[in-house]
Amino acid sequence: MTTEPLLVTSLAPGVTALILNRPANRNALSVALLQALVDALKQAHADPACRVLVLGSRGTVFSAGGDLKDPRVAWVGEPGSSEALLTEATELLVTAPQPVVCRVQGPVFGGSVGLVAASDIVIVDDDAAFVMNETRLGFAATLAAPLLVSRIGMAATLRMMMLGERISGPTALEIGLATLCSAPGKLDETLAETLGLLLEGGPGGLAATKALVRAAANPATRPATADLYRLNIELVTSDEHKEGATAAAERRRPAWYVPSPTADQIAPFFAIPAPEG
Repeated sequence: MTTEPLLVTSLAPGVTALILNRPANRNALSVALLQALVDALKQAHADPACRVLVLGSRGTVFSAGGDLKDPRVAWVGEPGSSEALLTEATELLVTAPQPVVCRVQGPVFGGSVGLVAASDIVIVDDDAAFVMNETRLGFAATLAAPLLVSRIGMAATLRMMMLGERISGPTALEIGLATLCSAPGKLDETLAETLGLLLEGGPGGLAATKALVRAAANPATRPATADLYRLNIELVTSDEHKEGATAAAERRRPAWYVPSPTADQIAPFFAIPAPEG
């Protein structure tokens, strides 16, 4: 069984999975894990063949948050600290040209909630839960707060961060932290269906949509009408749109289409392998 803190693997052509692989440590965010995540995200940014990113983890816990046993966790704000690396990782998730799908199979604690909030599509199952109890330890989830406010608004963020209650998968869906909540035991089926829908979209169209929506959500970066017109002309006259329109008229798949992996193909990547020997 590999001991690498992060597994980077292909679920299907164009679909790259980044899998937190410290199940014995509840996938706590060590410096080594965060550095590997940052490196993998940078590679994905530069890879035109990567069309969708899937973020997930092995084990029963998505992530316990910061690894308090890692001595470098205390190097607040310094290059190479867990805080600096977590900030960089969330920024890379937000700015990735690909859609980022987060697969949440269990509890998410503390700073790891920021990784979920930075993703574009979040799929949770009935065992998922979100816990932010930093106030009970006398501090605040400073790095996750802006991401949460952007995703779910001030009221829901205050609820999560001040009350420290356990937010279930269905409640996460209700407040907007989750995009989809799968039926019990159907997490990978829901993921496969979601990947299938994303792979129907043109890579350029998906990248433009992600950038547009994220910019429009922030008053400081909201595009002006003239900029929207220019973007519309650029997209409508693109080769990708011409191929998409032609394919639709000819009742065929566009050139960019690839089939989604099935649930049975996905599941082994997130399962903990049996010990050898």
